[in-house]
Parts: sequence; C-alpha cells; structure tokens
Amino acid sequence: MSQGLPSGTVTFLLTDIEGSTLAWERDATAVAVTRHYEILDQVIAAHRGHRPVEQGEGDSTVSAFPTATDAVAAALAAQRALTDVGVSVRMAVHTGEIELRDEGNYFGPTIIRCARLRATVHGGQIVVSDATRSLVHDHLPPGASLLDLGTTSPCSKGSSSRPGSPG
Repeated sequence: MSQGLPSGTVTFLLTDIEGSTLAWERDATAVAVTRHYEILDQVIAAHRGHRPVEQGEGDSTVSAFPTATDAVAAALAAQRALTDVGVSVRMAVHTGEIELRDEGNYFGPTIIRCARLRATVHGGQIVVSDATRSLVHDHLPPGASLLDLGTTSPCSKGSSSRPGSPG
C-alpha cells in the first residue's frame, strides 16, 4: 500500500463519489461504495499505482503513479468498471513534482491542484491537466481520446482535457 510510494515527478489520480452524502443518508450506498473501493484497488495495482495510507476524505481516494500513462489508463479502466456499480465517480489526473509528508502521505501544490481539478468535473467524468495531457497525448489506451476543455481556474497552470471514447 504505502510501501514504495513514487516521489519526485508523480502523476496523481484523485477520485470522489458524486452525491454520496445524500445516498449515505438514504442508506443506499454501503454495498456500492465497498465495490467501488475493490475496483479502484484492483485497477490502481494493475497499473503500477499506489494508494497512500489514509489520504483523502470521505469516499474519495488518492493514488500516485510513476507515469502519467499508467494513471490515465487506470482512470479509464476504473470508470469503465464502475459503470454498473451504482455510483458516479468523478476523477482528476495531474502530474507534477511532489514531496512526501512522511513515509505514507504526500503534500504540496501538485496534490492540491489535482484536488481542485477534481472538483470541476461531474460523476462519470475524468479530467486531465495540461501537464498530464502533454505526457499522454500520444500514448492513450486504444479507443481513448482527449477533448480540450480549455483553461480552468482551479488548475491555473494550464488547460485541462477529458479522456473519452470516440463517439
């Protein structure tokens, strides 16, 4: 889990279930959230990602990848696998220099920027920062493409793109 967290230049994938507070209050989410975590854990591990110990809040997750290509592939695989689970997950991917706060957690502007970027999307969407886009645009998984969404204020260092399928 936290063993061997990537450091230096890292690509983060941050996720959050949209509307989960209301669903929890209706007692309709426990099974779906549990399955959501299982899928994310499997996909993150399959794409060489790591989840820091207790980083994230509520039902959100933080994962770090040694390459942007792995992170984007993991996000796409996770969204595809989550389609029938009953939760709508928003995701953001951002690449930058990062520091470890301790052996199991990150801190600094890169992870904060990724969290702000995640807040701009809806469930079922993945947004990719310009920094990540520049690294993956020629290395997307089969059937994936990027749609330029322009500049967003939470990610003031450039534009963002959303991976999608031709359609």
